[in-house]
Amino acid sequence: LSGSNAAACWVPLLALAGSIRNAVGILAGKQALYSSFIWPGSGLAGWFFQATWVPQHIASATCVVIAIILLAQLARKPGPLLLLTLVLIVVAGYESSTWVGGVTFAIGAAVAGVALLATMPPRDRLRFIAWSAAGAVLALALAAPFLADQYAASAARGVGAPIALHHYDILGESIPEKWRWFLDIPAYWLIHLAVEFPAIYPAGLIVLVAMLRTKTADTTLRAAMAALTAMTIASLVTAWLLVSTLAQNNDLGWRAVLPAIIILTAFTAAGLSRWISARAMLPAAAALIALTLGLPDSVLNLRENMLGRPNQSGVAFSQQSPFWARVRTHAAPDERIANNTLAFQDMTPWPVNIAWALLSSRRSCFAGYELVLAYAPLTKSQRDAADQLFIRLFDGTASPSDVRDSAEKYRCRVIVVTPQDGAWTKDPFSNNPYYGLAEDQAGAWRIYRATGAK
Repeated sequence: LSGSNAAACWVPLLALAGSIRNAVGILAGKQALYSSFIWPGSGLAGWFFQATWVPQHIASATCVVIAIILLAQLARKPGPLLLLTLVLIVVAGYESSTWVGGVTFAIGAAVAGVALLATMPPRDRLRFIAWSAAGAVLALALAAPFLADQYAASAARGVGAPIALHHYDILGESIPEKWRWFLDIPAYWLIHLAVEFPAIYPAGLIVLVAMLRTKTADTTLRAAMAALTAMTIASLVTAWLLVSTLAQNNDLGWRAVLPAIIILTAFTAAGLSRWISARAMLPAAAALIALTLGLPDSVLNLRENMLGRPNQSGVAFSQQSPFWARVRTHAAPDERIANNTLAFQDMTPWPVNIAWALLSSRRSCFAGYELVLAYAPLTKSQRDAADQLFIRLFDGTASPSDVRDSAEKYRCRVIVVTPQDGAWTKDPFSNNPYYGLAEDQAGAWRIYRATGAK
């Protein structure tokens, strides 16, 4: 796109850049942007922020962009090896992220297919449709086991349709509600995307439009440009209008934007390289200023990633390894254990059962509400009931029926209690027919095993 290898040097900086919110906060005080005029930032963010949180979605978005480029090549020179490569990348993208490699790619590929049909001679269209249909059938066949699992898991949650139509909420409460719904529509394109992606959104769009308007005899480049433009539009529109309903977060909207981010990063890098070599100072300076405004956000993220979050549980957590080593001696690899899901909850932004997740090497009866919400096919009432049961078991308020349910309903083969748990002093597992004490390390831990009693 740029005609120069120097363009690649801009990619890491552009990928690192984040929102302008922190830059504005530094320059003018946070109230300048965190006022009621615009909602605070959410998970719809740039490459570096999302790579920190959701690398699987980044991997999927990379597959999507590669697949779109291969689709453009299939339109020009179809062949079985190219088709097989495209199919495998599509399936890999889907199995990395349903939202990005599944929903977003399906929409983007359909739009890109129409764009490619419009750019090719009429005599080649039927052939392209036939090759694309063959690839779609093969991809569906390879992904069928995963599709079946996803369908079953979605149905088990009992939330109805997993996707709803609702535009992104942008403007805050200072805007009258009767105007907010209408003004949110242009605000997404004119305000929100520019705020969250200052380094790549304006400049990337300018470069993309300029390249589309440039006449070239290179049919492969023309096809790739049409397909990438279609994918960019589809990615941004999907993030704007579609909402996932399976969990509390709008994972579809937040992740669907990633293919557009990758594409716009490439176009911005190409544009910067061209402008600097051509001494086009005005666009180059504007792009560099926008890039600079996005860097404070990533510096703060980088600092937090490197230094962590000091908390009171850190010392206790660092001493958990010998404890979990003893738990493993009492639990077979396929047995399910239960521990306090709220222990060390101040170590993570959301309360997650981090000691079990990182150190146990064993299955869990209940891994904590946040993990169950994301990964377990349970209805809300089932999640809430299980969450409250396991809270009672370890805060010392459990009833005998709660202990029975842990053994019979949830099949907890091993229970572990520590001094940080309320159950340490009000232990519901001692002197009951369902569990027997397997190990008692004075002042450190108690490990119980299920007796098999009914």
